[in-house]
Amino acid sequence: MKVQDLVNFFQRAIHPLKIRVQLMIGKCIISAVNDSKDIQELQISALAGEAMERVPRIQEFGFASNPPIGSEAIVVALGGNRENMVVIATDKRSIRFKNLASGATAIYTDDGTIIHLKKSGLVDIIAATKVLVTCPLVEFTGNVKINGNLQVVQNVIVNGMVQVDQTLNATIGVGAGYYSGPLGGPALPVVIPVPVVAALTITATGIVTGSNVVGGGTNLAAVRTIFNGHVHTENNVAGPTTVPTTTL
Repeated sequence: MKVQDLVNFFQRAIHPLKIRVQLMIGKCIISAVNDSKDIQELQISALAGEAMERVPRIQEFGFASNPPIGSEAIVVALGGNRENMVVIATDKRSIRFKNLASGATAIYTDDGTIIHLKKSGLVDIIAATKVLVTCPLVEFTGNVKINGNLQVVQNVIVNGMVQVDQTLNATIGVGAGYYSGPLGGPALPVVIPVPVVAALTITATGIVTGSNVVGGGTNLAAVRTIFNGHVHTENNVAGPTTVPTTTL
């Protein structure tokens, strides 16, 4: 047998294996997604005219996504069998989050919601409507800065000093909430260097200070004038009245 005959023989013998190896890994286009099963199933278009249904997609544990229709995917034929396919990666070029710094990570959706873990240590969260946190307790170990309004539906419990640097519009009264100091101790002072406008009565068990605390048509300056100007009879017996020994 000639050498070329041997070469031709081996080429013919390994040709089916060569084809199976070449078809083991390929690209496809996602045309439908079923995310209701234990394993997500896709309908894909792979080779020309080759449409496959119920192709499982294997995702990383702890991460879940539903790729948009038209996304590209990498499909693997297990054992080279095109009847036993799995999708191992997906992406959508038109909405891919781009220009990440080396070492950075981002989670994103097709509507622009983004959680960006930046290389500088900053975590940037972008949401079009709101961020909803459902848990028994949210704890911050550092400072919290709020550039918009703060709405509290239930009580505010403060274990330190409250200082307001701008006008505080308060609606504090029965059924609206209260200020509570340390457990088992007196309420702490509330230092307010600017006017506090209250729509309802504010009842304080601690100390409220301020140059112009307004509520119900009066203020501390008016209370101070009345108190400092009053006189009284000593020990509830007849005799001359005196000015108060203590002033505000």
